[in-house]
Amino acid sequence: MNKLKVDIAIVGFQKAGTTSILKYLAQQEEIYSHPQKEMTYFSVKEEYEKGWEEAIKRYFSNYTAGKKLLIKHATLIRHEASIKRLHEHNPDAKIIICLRDPVQRAYSSYLMEKANGNQTQSFKEVIAEAFENNQKGISDWRYNVFVKLGEYVNYIDMLHQYFPKESMYVLKIEDFHQDKLNQFTQLCNWLGIEKPSITVVENQHNTYKVAKSGMLSKMLTNSLSEKSLVKKTFRKIIPLEKQAIFGDKIRELTKKKAIKEPLDSKTKEFLEKHYEPFQKGLTDKYLL
Repeated sequence: MNKLKVDIAIVGFQKAGTTSILKYLAQQEEIYSHPQKEMTYFSVKEEYEKGWEEAIKRYFSNYTAGKKLLIKHATLIRHEASIKRLHEHNPDAKIIICLRDPVQRAYSSYLMEKANGNQTQSFKEVIAEAFENNQKGISDWRYNVFVKLGEYVNYIDMLHQYFPKESMYVLKIEDFHQDKLNQFTQLCNWLGIEKPSITVVENQHNTYKVAKSGMLSKMLTNSLSEKSLVKKTFRKIIPLEKQAIFGDKIRELTKKKAIKEPLDSKTKEFLEKHYEPFQKGLTDKYLL
């Protein structure tokens, strides 16, 4: 088992359909993947330092020999250290990159943080403050997560320093949803999957939810932080491979269904203008 290597990695981007692609691919007979939403081994230093054998216990305890090993971490592409670790692990891995309209991705990322109780301001206010802080040289996580992450070409350029273009598959999630069977068949052909089938029904990923209580969500986030006593106790009583799954279920209990507010048109236009040069670079380098 210690010779087991990652064959396929979905490395980004957050809120661009990575979970859906993971679920579709995991249904294929030739593929084995982790039951957790994210495989964070290459991205979390403390986890990486525990070694690959520990990661196998956490994510692949029921691996079936002969299958292609698939992982997914929607933000792995954000950091060069994570990409480098993956390359050192298997330089021949096939890399899948999911893209989405960057403005819609930014808004979806904001809504996710709002659902987790981390945002109370409107998207318009958040974007205005984030850009203002960035211009002043003030670090603002909202700019990095909501805005910068949509500057796709910069991240793919960094990925390309380690993996050749022929090892990278760029998938536009809007195209995938418009022509699912054809798009999925093309992806599977590239991966060497002979008889692709789509059997996953997407539902929960399209349901918008918000925090039932901002205070409750904050308390949950703090209690599940890496250094908390609750998290340390949690790790002792919950099997390694089920810890992330159990944590996700607890988080879902703090949320409720809601109606998604529309994206402000002026903010949309502002972001579209910001992304224009990055989208052009993306098309010229990777989408032609």
